[in-house]
Amino acid sequence: MIATILRLKLRLLGNGMMRSTWQIVGTIFALLYGLGVVGMIAGGLGFAGGQEVPVDTRATVSVLLGAGATLIWVLVPLFLTGGDSVIDPRQLIP
Repeated sequence: MIATILRLKLRLLGNGMMRSTWQIVGTIFALLYGLGVVGMIAGGLGFAGGQEVPVDTRATVSVLLGAGATLIWVLVPLFLTGGDSVIDPRQLIP
């Protein structure tokens, strides 16, 4: 059952990408932007590792940044589309 749902969802994603070239370009730019943000966070944490920053402070900052990134990843699509299309059963009808 889960394999069928995942296969249908991947097919929806692929079909959605084939409709518009600009959607593919936008997705690539968003992916590069996300990788850049992750790189800046990792670089900042690496820079902080060489300083006289206590381990507890670095751990707290790492957890807060990870939690913030996860919240953004979950909430932004909800606000942009008005709903979570991933679990919408009407889209998964074959």
